[in-house]
Amino acid sequence: PPARALAPPPPPPAPPSAGPAADPLAPMSFEEMVRRQLRKKANAVLVRKKAEVLALVRRLNAERFDLWDASTLLPRVSLGVGARGGGGGGIWLTMEVVPVNVAAEVIDWYRALVSQLEGLCLPLECEKAETWGERLAIPRKGGGLHFGEPERREAAAAYARLGVLYEFVSLSSQLAE
Repeated sequence: PPARALAPPPPPPAPPSAGPAADPLAPMSFEEMVRRQLRKKANAVLVRKKAEVLALVRRLNAERFDLWDASTLLPRVSLGVGARGGGGGGIWLTMEVVPVNVAAEVIDWYRALVSQLEGLCLPLECEKAETWGERLAIPRKGGGLHFGEPERREAAAAYARLGVLYEFVSLSSQLAE
């Protein structure tokens, strides 16, 4: 028998609807309305304080800590020696060791930074795994964005660095306790 031509495969199924959020006319949940209002207010703060936001981002990217200065790595040890009074007394010895906490400077700096971030409405944890670079993509009326591409890249780098600092501060704080 002659070879038959194969029929083309059927078209792929249509992608599922993105749900009510994709339809601008669909009703919105109360939680979604509140979330959008809060984000809108935060956007206004970020735009109004743009110079402060960028200064903080640049400071975060530029900050360096010299945690391994040899003079600060040694624990402080103090000894006390004495003799008890009288003929049959003995001697006594006390020793105090103060451990080194090289993270203290970073922890203090980080805590001050967190309060500044809160004042600027720049969250430590953005929505849905977005970075600060994505968070600062705030549209302008009439087109364009309030924060340019280089500023958003710088913010994304600062956000990544802050994640590492957060881990360092969290673990160091636990070890110091």
